[in-house]
Amino acid sequence: MTRQELFNAAYNKAGVIANSVIRRHHGNIPKYKDYPAAVISCSAKHSNIHKEEHSRSCQHYKFDFRILNLLKVIGNVDGPSNVKDCNNKVGHCAEPHAANEMIKTSMRLTVGDLEFSPAIRPRTRQIIQYCGNCKATFGL
Repeated sequence: MTRQELFNAAYNKAGVIANSVIRRHHGNIPKYKDYPAAVISCSAKHSNIHKEEHSRSCQHYKFDFRILNLLKVIGNVDGPSNVKDCNNKVGHCAEPHAANEMIKTSMRLTVGDLEFSPAIRPRTRQIIQYCGNCKATFGL
């Protein structure tokens, strides 16, 4: 997939999530905390398969060992990060969730085979910067 196609997939997913949040509030204005912080699309290089995911807790989420081992380098999953200037809990970002879903499609895939769209904030549909955890984990 091209970078533009990945962006479009993430942008569309952000819209779906934003509309879902609005519908859940039955016409009342949702608070910013009701939206996930980010949505991202991930694909394998030279592949048309892609996965879109959003940021969320990973308390009851099972990461593939290939992703889990990378996350453990920056701290305990679902705990504070060792990365300087990053307050996000390890594994809560959209990037590890999308990478996990993508990497589960093939045992031959490695993290180096993955490409990510820009991160998009569903509430505003603006592109946001990758956090320090994701930069350290995935080299973004």
